[in-house]
Amino acid sequence: MSEEDGILKCPICYEDYDETHFLPRILPCHHSLCHPCLQTFIQQTRRQFNCPVCRQRHIVGPTGVLHFPQNQYILACIKMKSVQVEKVVLVEPFPRCAVHNREMTLFCENKTCKQILCPRCKHAEHSDHKVVEIEDKQEECLKIVNETTEYINERTKELTESRTNVDKDYDVSLALIDNTREALVKYVNHSLDVIRKKIEKHKKTNLKQITDCIIDFTEK
Repeated sequence: MSEEDGILKCPICYEDYDETHFLPRILPCHHSLCHPCLQTFIQQTRRQFNCPVCRQRHIVGPTGVLHFPQNQYILACIKMKSVQVEKVVLVEPFPRCAVHNREMTLFCENKTCKQILCPRCKHAEHSDHKVVEIEDKQEECLKIVNETTEYINERTKELTESRTNVDKDYDVSLALIDNTREALVKYVNHSLDVIRKKIEKHKKTNLKQITDCIIDFTEK
């Protein structure tokens, strides 16, 4: 399995990522898990869990699995791979025209056509249309995909950095809450201890006064 194929599989279940069920979701440590595996981790650990790849601890936001964004880079790779597969199919022997028995190597871009043609079809019925080689059209599509992928990668990086900053703020807030709760518990326990000591002291004083009164009474 190549390195490229490796990143297109979930490291837990080894299923290929896709755009529906096995949707890749990226963690702040930049490792990815498929949606079902990440959902299982969250259900088992609730508020926080360790990345199964690098063991870095992550906090789960209030939205659960949706707290972790889709890995747009992997999704773009999946789309690119499908386009490359289509390209391989296209360079196989072209179908032959049923009318002229010639290879249909051209594509008519006219809005009313959008069909593949053979050279004779072009001269006979599409001479005033914009006709291109299928391979040229294929390269144009790949160029658009590459530009889109580059844009997605840049946006993914920006979103990941933003998500990391949000997670840091979230971690700081949780730590502050935990520290505040711990301080309050200590304060309450201390206050209760002080109150218990005062009650015990008051109790001893009252008992001594009652005892003294009884002794005085019996002596009289």
